[in-house]
Amino acid sequence: MQVLVVALILPSLLLLSTTIAYPLLRISGVLFAGAASLGWMAERLFEIKILVDVIVNAFAQRALVSAAGLFLVSLAVRVLLTPSTRRPISTEVGSKLDTTKPLFENSGAPRF
Repeated sequence: MQVLVVALILPSLLLLSTTIAYPLLRISGVLFAGAASLGWMAERLFEIKILVDVIVNAFAQRALVSAAGLFLVSLAVRVLLTPSTRRPISTEVGSKLDTTKPLFENSGAPRF
């Protein structure tokens, strides 16, 4: 089960890892996990009933929907908040990009 959760969530986290939204997601996740663990500890130490199990179980029952939502949000954030670093290829004569030469002419790569 844990491998399935990692397989579902990891692509979204990788997409978000280079955006400005990732630290916010990471801190939110840490706060949620910390609050859940403190709630569980309080339930067991003081033998009181807190709604931690109800909240976590409700989230776990919707894990597939949550993973799909996270993936869609991560795609949107990636597209909208990541500046484009691609440079357009110049096709003008005399541009620095010379398409007549091989790309690896003087790279020192072995020739076969």
